[in-house]
Amino acid sequence: MAKHCDFTMKNLILQPEDGFRKVTKETCRKIIQKIKKTEDEFWVSDMEMVS
Repeated sequence: MAKHCDFTMKNLILQPEDGFRKVTKETCRKIIQKIKKTEDEFWVSDMEMVS
């Protein structure tokens, strides 16, 4: 992998900007949905341990 990667500061500075351009409403929706599901599972697990 390292043979083909550009780890120069010039390129690394460009990476976040390029990555943020790829984020869509759908990407955010799916991430939030996954986080909510995980949090809900933790709440259920916590309640089972308390009971």
